[in-house]
Amino acid sequence: MAKQELTKKNQAFVFQLRKILLSANKLSGEDVDQITNEVEETLASEQGSGRTAAQIYGTPHELSAKYLSPQRTVKQLYDYPRWVIMLDTSLVLLVFMSLWFALTTSFGKGNPQSEGLGIISTLLLSALGGVFYTLFSYWLVPNPKEPKKRPRWLAWVLIPGAVLVWMGSFFLATLLPVQINPVLPSIGYLIVAALGLLLIRWNRQQAGMEKMGIMAISKLMQQARVNANNQK
Repeated sequence: MAKQELTKKNQAFVFQLRKILLSANKLSGEDVDQITNEVEETLASEQGSGRTAAQIYGTPHELSAKYLSPQRTVKQLYDYPRWVIMLDTSLVLLVFMSLWFALTTSFGKGNPQSEGLGIISTLLLSALGGVFYTLFSYWLVPNPKEPKKRPRWLAWVLIPGAVLVWMGSFFLATLLPVQINPVLPSIGYLIVAALGLLLIRWNRQQAGMEKMGIMAISKLMQQARVNANNQK
């Protein structure tokens, strides 16, 4: 909905909101455009019923606070490409697993093969765990724009199956021959963890997922649940 189709009061509200968001220097111009476009669409659809911007949002300062709060992200769970979330979650698991194996191989005695998981196994299990976790997170928090709701009970049936598959994959991963799946020394796993952190930072910067904490998907899921409850 074009801005000129709004009433003068609504146009003034959007103008003031944009001014506040831009002056805060916390959001990119693209994010500000996305926010104001969504507000314009809402105001345009509601002004026919006589509802004012103040009745819907309060003041421009009150609305801007919701977007500028460090506890809230502008984009929602379903605004990101699914592969971005899968990659982020997989990399986080890779960092955790690498740090753990760096610890076990450092303090372990005897054959290092018994103290850690091979690097190929670590990469595969991190990727598989990230994909599973992301898919079930999307299932548990359905897209509000989807017309047909998915049965939540089915997710609770499938989750144990996914856990069993992941555990089975963990067992099979230990069977990979050492020639193609060597256990790295502690410094090797620390390097893998460091590279994983760099990739996480790069992926989040490219996708606009800064300030998400350790598990970005957990924060996005929590935010999606809050939004869903607010819309009830």
